[in-house]
Amino acid sequence: MKEEINHLLKLQNYYDILGVQKNATDDELKKAYRKLALKYHPDKNNAENAQEVFKRISEAYSTLSSPEKRESYALQQQKPQAHPHQGKYYRHFQPDEEFELFAQSLKRQFQRRAARNEAKETPKKSQQNAHYAKLLNSIIKLILLFTFLYFASQAFQFPFKKQPLYQFQKSLQYSVQRTSNKLQVKYFVGDQFKKEKFSQEKLLKFDYDVEKNYVNQLKRQCDAISLKQQNYMKLISKSIYSSEIKRYQKAIDQLDWSSCDLIKELKLNFEKFEAYF
Repeated sequence: MKEEINHLLKLQNYYDILGVQKNATDDELKKAYRKLALKYHPDKNNAENAQEVFKRISEAYSTLSSPEKRESYALQQQKPQAHPHQGKYYRHFQPDEEFELFAQSLKRQFQRRAARNEAKETPKKSQQNAHYAKLLNSIIKLILLFTFLYFASQAFQFPFKKQPLYQFQKSLQYSVQRTSNKLQVKYFVGDQFKKEKFSQEKLLKFDYDVEKNYVNQLKRQCDAISLKQQNYMKLISKSIYSSEIKRYQKAIDQLDWSSCDLIKELKLNFEKFEAYF
């Protein structure tokens, strides 16, 4: 074990660390990583430097499993290495570190440019700058004015917007229960519904719109639950620890499939469901 660890510590190439070819597929990378990670994980391997080996294995897989990082790494490897450590790809900046370096670089560029501009600035240039500043200030004021007018108009129109004629939950405004014609969907209407004075034909059309809206809501909820299940299944396939697999499986077991069950029930009770909805 000690010889294996020392051997891995000497390797610089990520492909060599994982023991795969440069054209290795995602499945081959995943298989190699799982095998090495299980072997050298600090929780399972107390040998000296096992933790350092595990870090390198994880870093190698993190780089090669990402198409962008893998391409960048390949380009890095092609560069001539004038310094013994120049070709290493082990250092990864955290997002806050990258931002700090970027901000410092911009600040230095701005300071140098400002110093050059100040040295070259003439009275005519100062007048131009003052003119541009005044123009910019006017534009900002106009933008603020238009923004205020827009939101003010929205706020003024809001009380006069037509309220929906129904909803699926009972409330003070929607307290009268109705049942749709075909699917027997329960919904609630208010005073505005009575004012509409529907004919029999328009009432049937209204019922159909209610049913269609209800079915579409169920379909969206069912699709969302199915997508959650797929995402959990993907996480299970990528997990190497039994505790993670159990946690994701428990989350799958707790998913609410009531919307999907209702759709199945409607299909059974209504023969032309697919044709209508």
